[in-house]
This record gives sequence, C-alpha cells and structure tokens, in this order.
Amino acid sequence: MKWLRPLSATAVAMTYLPASRSAFLAPNACRVRSMIPPQPSHRNLFTASSSKPLRRLGPSPLSRLGKMEMASLAGGSGEPAEGVTRVLYDGKCPICVFEIQWLEGKSKKMEGGGAHMRFVDVAAEGGYDPDGNGGVSYEDAMRVMTVVRSDGTVSKGMGAFEDMYAAVGMGWVFAFLKYPSVRMAFDRMYDFWARFRLPVTGRGSLDAHLAARECEREACRARREM
Repeated sequence: MKWLRPLSATAVAMTYLPASRSAFLAPNACRVRSMIPPQPSHRNLFTASSSKPLRRLGPSPLSRLGKMEMASLAGGSGEPAEGVTRVLYDGKCPICVFEIQWLEGKSKKMEGGGAHMRFVDVAAEGGYDPDGNGGVSYEDAMRVMTVVRSDGTVSKGMGAFEDMYAAVGMGWVFAFLKYPSVRMAFDRMYDFWARFRLPVTGRGSLDAHLAARECEREACRARREM
C-alpha cells in the first residue's frame, strides 16, 4: 500500500530522530502556551492583602438615619426638622392608623422616598414631645387631627387633611372645600367625629382618657419623689 509509505517514514523519523521530533512539535507547543493566560499567584495576593491590619468601621450613615427616623416616628422627640411636614396621629386608633399607613406608603413612592414627611404617633410608649412638634400639646393632638407644616405653622381639622393629602400629591381630593358652604358642613361633620372617635373605637370618652393619663403621670411623679 503505497499511501502508507510516507506515514511510515514520518513515524520512523519521529521515533528515532529526537531532534526532528522536537522540531516538528515545537511550533505547536509554543502556540498552545501562548493561548493560556498567565495565572496570578494566589499566595502573593493573600500575603499582600493580609499585610495590613483590618480597621474596624463605625456605624454606617444609613443605620444612623434609620435610628433618627424611628425616634421621630415614636413621639417625635428632638428639634423639629426644617422643610418637613409632621403629621400627628393617635397610634391606638385603628381607623387613624389605617389612613396614616396608606398616606405613608404614598409618600415613600414620591421623590426622596418620603423624607419630606414625618408621621408622629402621639400615643407611643416612649412618650410624646410637644417641643419637637410645633408646640402642639398631647391633649390638643388627641382632640383633633393636627399637622405641623414645613414652615412651622399648624393646621387642624379638615385643614390638616388638606395639608396631608397635598403633601403626597393628592390635594385635589379636598378641592371641593374651597366652597364656603361645603367647608362649613365638613368642618361640623369632622368635629362630631372627633368628639366621639374614642368611644366608637372602644376606648371611652376623650375626657376620661385624658384624666386617666394625668393620674398616671401624677402617680409616676409621686413614685419618683419617694
């Protein structure tokens, strides 16, 4: 078989002539080595990274911001923030909480993530700070819906609802209040609701609630003086 003779001659040359074999394979070996990228020395990288001692980092700005926001929601302690609308509400009123949660969700979808609003629970366990909320007392905040505007002025009743909805871009909801007769009717309806809000939610009258709170404060004060 004549076609096998060139292959046999090549095999013999590759077997018995090392120089010929290396000359035949050298170009291919160099080509393969050139295609493999150089591998970094992991030992050197580990030694270089571990040569400097690790430094302990302090709390991140986001964690500090979260603590400040939680403090403002629970009683609103501290100095009032400029440019922020503060909504004072009764956190133990289920109807109030339902609306506040809805408004808070709307505010977080706005530009800035709702940083322009604070929802302050005046009935929080940690207490309520009037100085940090436009000077509005606990009794006034419990009697009627109250909003401290970004400029420091205070709105109450239906005016507070106008400011709340305007702050989340829905001021058109109460646009009908621009008519004096309609405004008067809604003011009277809200006053009626505010007067019986606590009895309707099963918490007794507002006067009894305020009296019980005052007695509790007096008892606490007496225990501290003992």
